[in-house]
Amino acid sequence: MEATYLDKPQAEANHFQAIGAASVIGALSGADNACVQVGSLLVVKATAADGKCVVVARTLTTDELDDLGNHQAVLNEPGTILEFLQSAKKKTLD
Repeated sequence: MEATYLDKPQAEANHFQAIGAASVIGALSGADNACVQVGSLLVVKATAADGKCVVVARTLTTDELDDLGNHQAVLNEPGTILEFLQSAKKKTLD
């Protein structure tokens, strides 16, 4: 019973979020660097100086959504946005 009422809705949400992330990542195939936020989904694509590309997709917490809402310009900086979110989290914990 628990699986039906608790696990299934979360599994469905995860499924739809994975589809959304895959769509965004596919749309970024021609970009070297990008940062896209769709609701609580954040997709970051960054290319290092050595040419290696890294793609990160993650769900933002409520605090992270607030931080990004107050600092929208960081979305223009794919190479540093994850550090920004980590430092914002650290400030909240201190």
